[in-house]
Amino acid sequence: MQWRTVRMKNSQVVDWVGFAETLARNRTEVLDLRKMLLPTSAPTPSSEDGSSKSKDRRNQWGQEFCRAIHKTSGTLRRLDLCRCGMDVLEGVASACHNLTALCALAIRSQNLSLDFVGKITNLQELRLKSPNGMNLVGDLSELSKLTSLKHLSLTTVRDLVGDEGERLSFLSSLIHLESLELGECASFGEVACDAFTSLVYLVRLRLERGQVGEKLGNIVAENEEEQKGLLVALSKLPALTQLELVNFDIGSGFDRSLAKCTSLKRLLIIPTYVAQSATSNHLVMSGAIKLSRSLVNFTWGVTHEVLQAIELFVASDNASVNKEENGSSGEEQDEGKRISKGKSLPSSECLPILKPLPSASNESEEKAEEEEDSESDNFSRVEFVPLSRLHGILSAAMPSTKVQIVKMPFSATWRQGMSEVDL
Repeated sequence: MQWRTVRMKNSQVVDWVGFAETLARNRTEVLDLRKMLLPTSAPTPSSEDGSSKSKDRRNQWGQEFCRAIHKTSGTLRRLDLCRCGMDVLEGVASACHNLTALCALAIRSQNLSLDFVGKITNLQELRLKSPNGMNLVGDLSELSKLTSLKHLSLTTVRDLVGDEGERLSFLSSLIHLESLELGECASFGEVACDAFTSLVYLVRLRLERGQVGEKLGNIVAENEEEQKGLLVALSKLPALTQLELVNFDIGSGFDRSLAKCTSLKRLLIIPTYVAQSATSNHLVMSGAIKLSRSLVNFTWGVTHEVLQAIELFVASDNASVNKEENGSSGEEQDEGKRISKGKSLPSSECLPILKPLPSASNESEEKAEEEEDSESDNFSRVEFVPLSRLHGILSAAMPSTKVQIVKMPFSATWRQGMSEVDL
C-alpha cells in the first residue's frame, strides 16, 4: 500500500483536516512527523484598529492537529511526533485510542504528566524525551495499565525513580517488556530491584545517570547469598543480552555483581568519576573480563573532558617532578626519579587504573583485592594506561569479544548507544 507509511520530513501541512481525511481514506497505519516544517510565528492584523499583533502559529498547529487526527483513529497504529507540548500528547491520547506506538522525542514542556497514557492501553511502544529536561508531575502508576507494552523509553525526566527507586514498582506489571530505557536513575531500592526481576522477557536495558556497587545502589545483606541490588536483580533475567550503563558511578563490588550477569552479550559502560577514578576503572576492567566467555561486544565510553583533565594532571605532575630534580641534591634527585617512574605518567591519552591491572588470571584478581586492603599509599599503586594499551590488554584478555574504546564529548554521551540488532 502506497500510503501505509507517511513521513513528513521537510514538508508542511496547511490544512490538517484535509490531511487527516486523506490519511483515513488511504488507511494509513504509520505517521511520522519528525523534522516536519512547522509554521512560523507571523503577525496578523487586528480587526479593531488595523494594527498588528503577534500570533504564535507554532502553538496553533498543535491544536489544529489534535482536532483533526481523530479522523485517522480507525487505522492509525504508530505516531512519531515532532516538536510538541504536553497538550498535543494529551490530545492524541484522547483521539487515537487504538495506537500501538507513540514516540515524542522533542517534548517542549517543563513538566511531564503521564496521566494521558491510561487512555491508550493498547500501546506496545512508548518513547518520551525532552531536549531540555522535564520535571515529573505525579507518579508513574498510569504506566501499569499498559500491560501489552514491549518497548519503553523515559529519559531526561528529573527524579524519575524517586529517592529509593520506589516509583519503578509499576515495572512488575509490564511483564512483556523487551526493551527498557530509563534516565535519572539516582538509586535502586528493594522495591525497584524486585520489580526488575519480573521482566523475564527483557532483552535490552539502558540506564542513565545512576550508581551501582555494593555501597552504591545495592542493598547490603549479612551474607553474599542474600545480597540484593541492581546487578544481582538483572542477573536473574534469562533473556537480558544487552546492558548500557551511561554516566554511572561505579562503586566497590561492581565487578563481582556484574560477573553474575552471564546472559549478557553486549555491554556499554560510560563511567563518571565522582571519586577514586582509578578504582572505578579497575572495576570496569575487571567486570568486563569476568564476562569474557559470554560477551560478544564490549564498549567503554570515555569523555573528552575526562581525558583533558587527566592530561592537565599528568603535565602538571611531570613539570613538578622535573622542577624537584633540577633543584634537589643527588639523593633527592634519585628519590624524585623513583617516584616519577613509579607513577608511570605517559604523555598520550590515558586513564588512571589501580594496580595490578586486571587480567584473565583469577590469581591477579585475588592479589589486587588483598593489596587494596593492605596498601596505604593509593597513588603509588595507580598506573596511567594509554588508551591504545588499554584496548590491547582487554582484547588479549577477551579474545572472543569485540572491544571498543569510544571517545566523545560529555554532551554526546546521551546519544551514544549500541545498535539494536538480533543477538
